[in-house]
Amino acid sequence: MRALLACLLLVRAASLAAQDTFDQTLSVQQGGKEIGREDYSIRPGSRTGAVVITARSRYPATNSTTLIRATQERASDGGITKFELDVQEPEGNVIILAAG
Repeated sequence: MRALLACLLLVRAASLAAQDTFDQTLSVQQGGKEIGREDYSIRPGSRTGAVVITARSRYPATNSTTLIRATQERASDGGITKFELDVQEPEGNVIILAAG
């Protein structure tokens, strides 16, 4: 849930490098024990001034059974131009895609 929230709140970004690498990693803990990990990155978009925000959450942190990936692209005016949410679980996968 925090991964999705991070995607919705971030708007601006600095110029950053390589695709599919993450700039920040958070450890999600419960009772002092790590139960998951969340990774975030911000990259320049395909259009001038656009920004792509990607977040990935894994639960549990190792040998994950649940993977949540959210990608949001924002235009230079801050409007959302693309949103994708991909949830992969043993019970099945869900993909939500919206474009503006």
